[in-house]
Amino acid sequence: TTTTTTKPTKISSSEMSSVSSSSSSHQSHSQSSQSHSSSHSNIDHSQASKRPLQGQTENVSTQKKQKVSNNDNSLSAQAIAMFELIDGFRKSKVLFVSVQLGIYDLLQAFGSASASMIAQKIETNLAETVKLLDACVGLGLIQRKNYMIQTKSGRPEQSPATYIYSNTPTALQLLCSKSPTCIIEHILQIDRISYPTWSNLVLTIKDGRSALEETFSTPSQDTLLEKIYTTTHSQLDYVVEKHSYRSLSAQFVVKAFDLSAFGPENTTMIFTEIGSMTGHLSLQVIKEYPNFGANVLLHPSHSRWSNIFIQQLPATILGKIRYSVFDHLNEDNIPKSNVIALGDVLLKLNDEQVSKLLVRVRENLRPGGAILIEEKFIDPNYSSLDAQLQNLDVSAVHRGGGGIRTVDQLVTLLFSCGFSNIKFAKLGFPVDVITARVS
Repeated sequence: TTTTTTKPTKISSSEMSSVSSSSSSHQSHSQSSQSHSSSHSNIDHSQASKRPLQGQTENVSTQKKQKVSNNDNSLSAQAIAMFELIDGFRKSKVLFVSVQLGIYDLLQAFGSASASMIAQKIETNLAETVKLLDACVGLGLIQRKNYMIQTKSGRPEQSPATYIYSNTPTALQLLCSKSPTCIIEHILQIDRISYPTWSNLVLTIKDGRSALEETFSTPSQDTLLEKIYTTTHSQLDYVVEKHSYRSLSAQFVVKAFDLSAFGPENTTMIFTEIGSMTGHLSLQVIKEYPNFGANVLLHPSHSRWSNIFIQQLPATILGKIRYSVFDHLNEDNIPKSNVIALGDVLLKLNDEQVSKLLVRVRENLRPGGAILIEEKFIDPNYSSLDAQLQNLDVSAVHRGGGGIRTVDQLVTLLFSCGFSNIKFAKLGFPVDVITARVS
């Protein structure tokens, strides 16, 4: 979905039209209901003085039972939804544990395996391993085939130990370490850091304390990562899979708008990315747009991690992308560019810091250039649960930032800093996209 904004508004015209249509439909439905109710009332009134006809009492009783039954069904649906919400953490933990035990890599290595073989390889209790595997089947991560075995008495029987398990396409793509789109390290980071941090979310809600700091006695997530990933090998694994996770959305981000429209035709254009650890957007841009070169401005806290990743890149890539360290809060030397991208930067800054950065971006855009903001945004109706949860995560992990902003809030900031022709694309991924040009 793409929306264009030409001036600050609280709701777009298309959304207003949708609201009006919904309101009219609701009003029409209400009138119809009132008419039906009135007609029903007149019938009852005309027969109020008459004695009930045979079967009439039974009919009223049936209607009451149907009403109670409908209420029961509604309550049942509400209860089911509530229990699914309550049990949500169990589903997450099944995923975390199965990844931690390396089940998906094992299944990829062997193609398929029995429960007894899996338990033997990962050194776990057989009966409990079967329960975990079956839970993964229920989540759609693993598939199971049942085989009959011949007992000593000659009777065929099924045994959980002989169930044969294999990966689903989802697991092969995202949960196996040899896959280029593997997100195992991202999942493990959620389990190691976010999961225990959210157990202390109440502290953040009560008095604004960092739940991360209270949980791990460390001031920042960057410091904590250094404690977890202590070897060069583990650090490379983390950065590579962090890149894989962000690359899943990068291919859609750079295609959300035609970036070649932000500069003259048949000329070399420059894409500058601020805030990334690996340059995931820049790598995708030079792949999709051959006439682009790129700059990746790394935050100082990411530079050591980033260098491990950069050393693995081929010379052909490094010939088109220039990496350098850049403190976006204190430095002004942004290269002149056709497109300047900000990824997960604004949510960590307050409005004053955001305004200063946006002005510096505007001053360094070439004629016809644009800013591209890659973050999650809260829609005008506050209906995006994913954005609301990410907003809480920012509060729990970071202190002093602005959090995830609504589209209206960001549009206002962009207009105040001299941008116009603002366009918004809701991708449905971990991020959305906004572009804006200089007024």
